[in-house]
Amino acid sequence: MTGFGAAESGQAGREPPLERYPVGVNCPACDQEIPFRRVLLAVNPIFIRCPHCQARLRGDKTMMLMGAAVVLLAIAIAIPGIVWIGQTIHGPLRWLAFAAFIVALSALIGIPMTRVTMRRGRYVLREPNA
Repeated sequence: MTGFGAAESGQAGREPPLERYPVGVNCPACDQEIPFRRVLLAVNPIFIRCPHCQARLRGDKTMMLMGAAVVLLAIAIAIPGIVWIGQTIHGPLRWLAFAAFIVALSALIGIPMTRVTMRRGRYVLREPNA
């Protein structure tokens, strides 16, 4: 038996796919997992605190580069989209269309890019004077 059935029946073999890939990254201070949701909902996910030990953490260069890529990609998509909405939709629905566009853009870019960033990047302890 392979896959989930092997893991449930106690047979030796491959791990279930969900066990193989952790959801978040580990805190360098307490070595506990930082949940994906904590990073996704952070105002600035490059600088966060560990939810377990409250250590001040900073993302490595991979996280900073991915953050810059997210901002540039969002700007490249948002400006033409907002201009198009402003030219084609008139009246009170314009603001609703703007809000729906921003929410959709945030979900379509923010969630996958945060997931990729957490799989490739790591957190390190911030220096006390930072």
